[in-house]
Amino acid sequence: MPRLSLLATAIGIGLAAGILQACAGSSPSRFYVLTPQVAAPADATMSDTAIGVGPVVIPQYLDRPEIVTRTSDNRLDLGEFDQWGGRLGDNVNRTLAENLSGLLHTDRVAIFPWTDATGLEHQVIVDITQFERDPTGTVVLTAFWSIVDARSGQVLTNRRSSIQKPVAAASGTVTAYDETVAAMSQALGSLSEEIATALGQI
Repeated sequence: MPRLSLLATAIGIGLAAGILQACAGSSPSRFYVLTPQVAAPADATMSDTAIGVGPVVIPQYLDRPEIVTRTSDNRLDLGEFDQWGGRLGDNVNRTLAENLSGLLHTDRVAIFPWTDATGLEHQVIVDITQFERDPTGTVVLTAFWSIVDARSGQVLTNRRSSIQKPVAAASGTVTAYDETVAAMSQALGSLSEEIATALGQI
């Protein structure tokens, strides 16, 4: 075989080996979900009331596979290997529904979009404006939410909630995504408690 061909073959093998080594050494992706947080039932029981949860709107910058954290007022970082196990908006919607079901002792909870709204009595609409870990290592959840009479469309309650949960540094660093997602679940649990209380007062 000509020397030039041998050299080209050797270079090709070396490049292939380098690519395989780089792939083998890359970090595996990790996937996360929010979890329901029902510490204690609300004062009111609404077992006979049908509630629709949604739509839940999240900011466009959060609507992506990577977990987003804020490193300054104007800078966002993306978790290259730390991602959501599905759409974040859908995860938030379902977690809120689970929380409200437990807090209000009712199984009559529909998750947006529903196929039949004829049996619904109240609808919870949530517009989240911020939901990420900030530069101080605190998860911030800010949301505008409404409770609507599902039959008439009348708005019964309009509220704004601002919730902060510190990120536990169990792993020795506030950049840990396990602790960040746990704090996000806790913040969503606190929002659920505020909504459940308002529902119970209607």
